[in-house]
Amino acid sequence: MFKTLLYFIVSDIFDIRKNTSSMYTTIIADGHPIFRTSTRKILNGLKNIKLLGESSTGIDAYQLIIATHPQIAILDLEMPVLTGLEVCTKVLNEKKIHNLLY
Repeated sequence: MFKTLLYFIVSDIFDIRKNTSSMYTTIIADGHPIFRTSTRKILNGLKNIKLLGESSTGIDAYQLIIATHPQIAILDLEMPVLTGLEVCTKVLNEKKIHNLLY
């Protein structure tokens, strides 16, 4: 059920199921390995998504965003060190990205 729900949320937001040539880059940041694994499997099955990396803590997520500049960041709200919201705030305050969807 979770996998299906996540797939449809991601695909509807980014029109991934349509035959387009658009490629979306993304990262996954979550403190739970099972969530990261499930999400990775879903994203790897979508031809318009390129997974740039994964992290398990907020500080690693921040560093990954700065290093890779993904178009999509899937962030856990309750990660160790920095929460997903703190990562978003830090990235936005430093003007490292221009768009934020949460």
